[in-house]
Amino acid sequence: TERCDILVYSYLEGKSLLTLARENNYTFMERTPAFLAKLHELGIYFRDFHLDNIIIHNNEFALIDIASVNCYRKRRRLSLRYRAKNIVQIFAKNEDQEAYRVFGKEKFLQRYVESTKLSPRRLRFLYY
Repeated sequence: TERCDILVYSYLEGKSLLTLARENNYTFMERTPAFLAKLHELGIYFRDFHLDNIIIHNNEFALIDIASVNCYRKRRRLSLRYRAKNIVQIFAKNEDQEAYRVFGKEKFLQRYVESTKLSPRRLRFLYY
């Protein structure tokens, strides 16, 4: 017999970050880089990290559509390679471009670097 894994989770009430951006509410963007850095520090790689897959639920970030989450708990932190790959994917999503343009990609990256436990020198590749 073939094995089939199914993931079921409860519906969470809230607005996606993309919806908030379309309403010209960019206050969440101040906290998004730190949230991403926290995921990376925990060894979590979310391939579908885009603004429509993150909602604000009870004033906290919540991930939805999590079938594409990988956890690399053995080494604890996500490697620099996977961090860079994840950030490239984040900025590549067409419908998110306006939010990152308004907030500023450089500002987002700076906040991300400030939120990590890594030396800014080790993360300088993010700016290229």
